[in-house]
Amino acid sequence: GCSSQDGPVAAATDAARAAAAAAGDNTASYAGPASRTRSRARAGADNIASDTGPARRSFARMGEKAYKRQQHVEPEAADLAELSDQQPRLQITKIRDLASAALAAGTVDLDLVQGFLGSGWTGYVFDYRMLDGKSAALKVAQPGSEQAAALSVEASALLALRSQWNEGVAEMLASGTGKDGHGCVLAVERIPDCRHLEPSSDRDVLQQLQRLLAAVHKCGVAHMDLSCENILVRELPNGSKKAWLIDWGFAVVQATRQQKWQDSYQLQELFDT
Repeated sequence: GCSSQDGPVAAATDAARAAAAAAGDNTASYAGPASRTRSRARAGADNIASDTGPARRSFARMGEKAYKRQQHVEPEAADLAELSDQQPRLQITKIRDLASAALAAGTVDLDLVQGFLGSGWTGYVFDYRMLDGKSAALKVAQPGSEQAAALSVEASALLALRSQWNEGVAEMLASGTGKDGHGCVLAVERIPDCRHLEPSSDRDVLQQLQRLLAAVHKCGVAHMDLSCENILVRELPNGSKKAWLIDWGFAVVQATRQQKWQDSYQLQELFDT
């Protein structure tokens, strides 16, 4: 878990809130035009430029780096070079328990985020590249907050769902306290080229979602917050679609039959309304 303390994450949440306000309400998507992502990252830096305090200055630099990095023609190569220069080369194996998740979280440097992706109740989401090169959606929360507690719940649920990673549940890459003890972080593998569920045009994924939800329930987990915003759809080159369940901050591990039924009801209701 994360202990309560000040650090760059305080500025991260302030800046993300400012970025969300500047960008409007459409900040929940994992995908979107590069210009929109750049504007959010830049807004995060600009809106705190006049504030005082080391935490805010730290995230101002973080936002500027994200903005500058997204101007490069080959950002991926630049990001990997920066990681090589600034952090020890440490390969994290696939997460198997909270201890390995915390080890991976200890390598997460908030100064190296690449952009602002969106926001939700459980925290703000940033584009991040892990040491092994995997692209991640990184959630950041203030230590000791309700959002930090929700990230811990999400991590526990994702661990219980390891058998479903990459089968409709994003793989968890890190969970715990970030580098130098700053911030509660949760990183999951980023799902490229996706959008939120649109029930009117995505009825063809209902059975897929029902099968996925049944597999989730078999693992003993109930999502408890199924909505269009928490279901992503990726259209594949062959014309088919793949659905993903995200945002497990309200999930229940060792769920009751009633809680699982509630999940199934919520999913069906999305397509019936």
